[in-house]
Amino acid sequence: PAAINDIVISVNPSGQVGLFLSSLGTAITDFHTAFAGSILTITATTAGNITGSGTGITIDNTLKTITVDLTLLSAFSGILIEVNSGADSVTIGAGGVDLSIVTGGGADQSLIITTGAGNDTLNIYDAIKAKGTGAVLITNGGTGTDQINLGASIITTGGNITFSNAVTLSASTTLGSGSGFITFGAGITDGASSFNLGLDAGTGGAITGTSVAINNLTITNGASAAFTGAVTVNDLITAATATTVSMTGTGNTFVQNVDFLNTGLVTLGDATADTFAFTGGLAFTGNAVSNVGAAITSSGAVIDFGTGGVTLTDNSTVDTISGSATGAAITFGAGISGASINLGLNAGTSGAITGTSVAINNLTITN
Repeated sequence: PAAINDIVISVNPSGQVGLFLSSLGTAITDFHTAFAGSILTITATTAGNITGSGTGITIDNTLKTITVDLTLLSAFSGILIEVNSGADSVTIGAGGVDLSIVTGGGADQSLIITTGAGNDTLNIYDAIKAKGTGAVLITNGGTGTDQINLGASIITTGGNITFSNAVTLSASTTLGSGSGFITFGAGITDGASSFNLGLDAGTGGAITGTSVAINNLTITNGASAAFTGAVTVNDLITAATATTVSMTGTGNTFVQNVDFLNTGLVTLGDATADTFAFTGGLAFTGNAVSNVGAAITSSGAVIDFGTGGVTLTDNSTVDTISGSATGAAITFGAGISGASINLGLNAGTSGAITGTSVAINNLTITN
């Protein structure tokens, strides 16, 4: 596209309808879809012109719509939005993008948004739903710094959900991928607000991320959930599933009592410098096996590792005296192991320390 806010439409060999934005920058202030009969209508409101062509494509520059006749484009496989080197913005508006209701075209239909070298903005204000094992991919194809504001749900039934850049919640929302992967390539925040995020990758999908700084993070299901940066939340909520949970960053904080209901392996840290402040306490009702390599504290609340057993992966400490010299109980319902690794425990003046077997290097009981 030659002019600012222009969009060129084309259909690629795989059946994707592509929207290619101007190198001078394009603002799509309302992007949504509707489906009726055999016609998929894509609305892309912009101040510029929409041009281009492709099998089954009709463009209306008055309504700013691209209609796709799926009796003609029977191989339709989804929508691609590719931004250019300008500062572009795309807003998923009222009605969202719902490919799950499309009865024509291919069995799997995706939404792919590829950002460019400019500092681009993506606002997701209504739901996105893929079809079949179609994916929702928001990837950085350039060198720009993007702003992704997530304020609505994204649902696939087996396709991956991917964010290459940092995500800011603009409302509480959920992501569900069936059994596909959910991937955050950078941090998740909620700005100055207090929003919640729920993640469900089914029994087969892996959830991966870096840092999380939001209100409540809920892991409903997934083969695994792993975060390599600081997790700073009001509450971390897990379900009674076989999901493994791993947090290996430093500076992790939790306001509420965190109770791991999952039965899959729980990893808390992988280095002595990793810190976990469970202000309201820590419990393992699911009795998961745990790997611990960190300094774990509570503010006078009970820390109970359940009956799954603890394996130390680096020198670690557990104390319940942060802000409360009287402390609280520290309980190990099964053995502690870790050859050549040290463990320090401090339950304050009133907390009881209980356990079973200990097979480590040095055990230090401070109080």
